[in-house]
Amino acid sequence: MLAMRVHQISETFTLLTDVKGRPWQLADAIQRRFRRAGVQEVVASYRSIGVYTDHGVEIDFSTVDVSDLPLMDEAKIHRIPICYELGQDLDEVCRICNCGRENFISAHLNATYRCYAVGFQPGFPYLGYVPSQIAGVKRLDRPRDRVPAGSIGITMGQCGIYPAEMPGGWRLVGRTPCKIVDLEAKWFPVSAGDEVVFERISELAYRERLGERLGDA
Repeated sequence: MLAMRVHQISETFTLLTDVKGRPWQLADAIQRRFRRAGVQEVVASYRSIGVYTDHGVEIDFSTVDVSDLPLMDEAKIHRIPICYELGQDLDEVCRICNCGRENFISAHLNATYRCYAVGFQPGFPYLGYVPSQIAGVKRLDRPRDRVPAGSIGITMGQCGIYPAEMPGGWRLVGRTPCKIVDLEAKWFPVSAGDEVVFERISELAYRERLGERLGDA
């Protein structure tokens, strides 16, 4: 039996907390095991999982065994271009982190980020973890009314990508020209468990690639 706590929030929603190991793999195992028993959706986060079911469905999570999980983590890797010249808060973030611009960029580029959850807005990936030397940056005191699509922001130990123009309070350190969501086509390439590596591009390259779908290059 897997170590976790089960909270029945409502008739159709169960929250699993204190999930050990890799929540995205456990979420996939629950979805596969109980999809014919009335489970509609299973959503993974950093250390928790939300399970949405039909009315009247009761799931015995004690029957989920570690044998349901893959032995190896075969993560899908996304290489996402980033233009730091378009990071509206980059200089301020560097001041907060007490580092130079190139040192910040080097640290940010040299990390491999895990997507732990997708939410807030359709396709917004929560990526972790930001290297310690550039972590600890708090959100803006007053969120922006409009954050440009493709903006890449950080807050504390997290990094995120705004898939569309929307309000937001994360500190913006760069921008990608790539679309990471296509709502009409129901295309969401980045999922929980995937890995993200950022690759630096110039502002000219950003303009040339603007509107490109992630992975189409």
